[in-house]
Amino acid sequence: MKLMPRVVLLGDDVRRDGTFVLDFFTAVEFHIFYRTQPYHDHLPHELQHPRLHRFAWAGLKRQLAQLVPDIIVSGADAFCLAHFPRFVFTWWLARTLKARWVPFVLENRPFETRYGRVTRTVARFLLKRMLRDAWFVMAGNQGAIDTARSLGVPGQKLERVLFSNWGVDMAHFRPHASKKADVPTVLFVGRLVAEKGLKEALLAVIQAARALQSPVRFWIVGDGSLRPVIEEYRKKKLPHVSIELLGILPNSDLPKLFCSAWLTVSPSKTTPHWAEQIGVVNFQSLACGTPVLSTRSGAIPEYLREGECGAVLVSEGSVEALSDVIVRFVGEAAFRAELERKARPYAITHFDAQKNVRHFEKLVLEKWAA
Repeated sequence: MKLMPRVVLLGDDVRRDGTFVLDFFTAVEFHIFYRTQPYHDHLPHELQHPRLHRFAWAGLKRQLAQLVPDIIVSGADAFCLAHFPRFVFTWWLARTLKARWVPFVLENRPFETRYGRVTRTVARFLLKRMLRDAWFVMAGNQGAIDTARSLGVPGQKLERVLFSNWGVDMAHFRPHASKKADVPTVLFVGRLVAEKGLKEALLAVIQAARALQSPVRFWIVGDGSLRPVIEEYRKKKLPHVSIELLGILPNSDLPKLFCSAWLTVSPSKTTPHWAEQIGVVNFQSLACGTPVLSTRSGAIPEYLREGECGAVLVSEGSVEALSDVIVRFVGEAAFRAELERKARPYAITHFDAQKNVRHFEKLVLEKWAA
């Protein structure tokens, strides 16, 4: 038996916060296969990494056969039926190449809220059969664990792992020597869509500025369907509020924004079809020493322990609650300092990507030895 098993993560798209970890692996030979790079946030030399492989579906089996993987991890979420064809193909490849197969699941909304009766009945039947072939199953949150259990995955084959979104590169996301912005600045990073709570965040900033009767700046990083709505608010030239749409920025530009901002806001909202699955932006902000204002949506409370982590969580969809925290954060220096003091130590303890890689390696090697 090999001392260092060869592991392949077979995904679809790739972004830098999922690939920067490649050089952290020392105990397993870890490769990432990807098809597209939609975020364009890698530096050119990073895409030349010898264990980062671009593929086309037609030639994938041949590529993998040449590499001879011992373990294939499915980056297609089994519980998201939009990913199901890729999930099935990964399962088939592992069987064909006689590799151990490990599904990774993040989807945390139950089938009952997402699919009709016929669709979920067929999906459950197929998934129960396929998941019996799994070496083990990795899940990124409690909702995914609950779904796996409902499909008959036994507890001894279920592992809670921060995988693929490994956490934070603590050397990259860290406090900078530069001072905070001279004007209280709230930062939003993410998709500009309703479920990310952007409109509630914007209204909360406007309401907080009105209550404070002093300037508040709102930086928005990302793109999406709500961009025209934000543009309309910008045109209104609201008193005391400055709204800046910064567009999509490369991962390498985010630390300086987190460090300049006073507060990062990520007020996600649960829908019948989606809930926040991890919340990596929260981790990155805390690692930079910048507190987070978020909601009790999906897996966020699983990762951010209120009172310990430099974050404040409020009820989903509440503009009033968001605004009240912003007002207090800007107006009370002691409250702000306490959250800032807790932020980075909590991130180092829980979200250090290098530690999470070590945890994954230990898990694989223990199962490999058994």
